[in-house]
Amino acid sequence: MSNHPLIIVSRRFLSSNTRDPLKILFFGTDEFSNLSLNALHQIKTQHPETIEHLQVVTKPSKWCGRHHSTLYTPAITPFVESLPDMPAPIPYEPKMSNVTAELSKVMETQDINMIIAVSFGHLIPASLINSSKYALNVHPSLLPRYKGSSPLQYTLLNNDTFTGVTVQELHPTKFDAGKCVAQTDPIKLEPLLKDHDATLTPGWETRLLRDRLGRIGADLLSRVILNGTYLPGCYEPVKGKYEKNLAPMIKKDMCKIDWGKNDAFEISNKFNVLGPVFTFVKSKKGEVKRVLFHEVKLVEYNEKSDSLLLRPGQFIHHQTQNAIYVKSLSAGRILKVKRLQFEGFAIEDANLFSKRLKKRCGYKNTEVMEQTFVNILN
Repeated sequence: MSNHPLIIVSRRFLSSNTRDPLKILFFGTDEFSNLSLNALHQIKTQHPETIEHLQVVTKPSKWCGRHHSTLYTPAITPFVESLPDMPAPIPYEPKMSNVTAELSKVMETQDINMIIAVSFGHLIPASLINSSKYALNVHPSLLPRYKGSSPLQYTLLNNDTFTGVTVQELHPTKFDAGKCVAQTDPIKLEPLLKDHDATLTPGWETRLLRDRLGRIGADLLSRVILNGTYLPGCYEPVKGKYEKNLAPMIKKDMCKIDWGKNDAFEISNKFNVLGPVFTFVKSKKGEVKRVLFHEVKLVEYNEKSDSLLLRPGQFIHHQTQNAIYVKSLSAGRILKVKRLQFEGFAIEDANLFSKRLKKRCGYKNTEVMEQTFVNILN
């Protein structure tokens, strides 16, 4: 196991003179996609005999968030606009009418002979894959380990010690079921999460791992393209050396804190991997209100010298530190929360959240409110 492993499973190197130049339809959406796209664009610029044409397909922009007030645009869209000599991305959503037929026309008019999908999030229609001479995918795991949409998150949540990247053929009807064309050696995970300047905001570990594996995946894809490894007979399919398991889509419920099961380390890990975690408080009338944690840190806690917190979920407010401290199952560790969000309101610092909590829960200032986050597990 090494820190910089890149192995190409290939029988021989083919000169680009012996193969037709590639005209690629690239499906992607996010920053992980951008790194592979950038690598392909560099090949197109430096080796036009290898890649002659590059056309991006991505999801359309859409309004989202509360009251649909925020316009979400895939990260790849402005990135494509920044690259020289690149046509505008083609919007694709499975629910769009006639979209597959339109893409079939694009493939015909642009003489597409290769499809590449990287972090696209949808199955590429079988009719497109079957009409393309070659079809590849870059996946951030050592397949068949972590087949599915969320390999980065499960790698981190399961505290794995290694990871890797696979280039595989696209399967026309299933995710991550194609033949493996090339695969890295196992890569130690710990060094990938060190020596960085990432801001420790919600989900920072996933973003950091995405960027670092994205570069490795882009390098692996470049070698596959330049070496002609994707050609039939030029690679031995990588046999499954790793245990097969799944990495299904992350659901919001996975970010919920269970004070009876999750210790401080698990809660902090969820925050670092999945983003804001949430719990609940009860109002004076017994109504349940959700509270999100937007800044969480593990700190040491001496239970013998400080007995204010007796049970998991109980919290105290420290005004001078502008923080809320929450007890969990962990001995010697406690959660320090500095930014929170009460259901239906904006994100606030701990002082402002604490000042307004009683009123939002229906208590008068003179009344005593139990300072405990509660479980709602159904």
